[in-house]
Amino acid sequence: MKIGRFTRKDKTDSETPSAEAAETETAAETTTTTAAPSLSPSPLPSPSPSPSPLTLAAPDKQGVIAEHQKKSGDTGSPEVQIAIFSARIRHLTEHLKIHRADHATRRSLLKLVGRRRRLLAYLKRQDAERHREIIRKLGLRG
Repeated sequence: MKIGRFTRKDKTDSETPSAEAAETETAAETTTTTAAPSLSPSPLPSPSPSPSPLTLAAPDKQGVIAEHQKKSGDTGSPEVQIAIFSARIRHLTEHLKIHRADHATRRSLLKLVGRRRRLLAYLKRQDAERHREIIRKLGLRG
């Protein structure tokens, strides 16, 4: 009887092996199972060198951080975060020019724009001069 790719034999009384044949099969099975290769899954292919459209490549991100940080190790100041968001927004905008139907990326882009807008509003409330400087430096609103 064939089920999918596999063939199944229905045993009848005439096909039932004798006890001696069963012992021989069991001994053969143990030797073949120990010598059988492992059935571990094959390794996955290495990831493609091109990053996801939603992220920046690490060297690009490090360059943005180095350009806008106030002191060494500064990755969380509003200026650095706004600069990273702006670089990602530019990257996603270029991606969407090519892939117009990519609605998931479009949604991510809109969320990023909102996050950058809120950070800019926060920075404006805290220090208007720093706000004007980051806008000038990044070429926003112009």
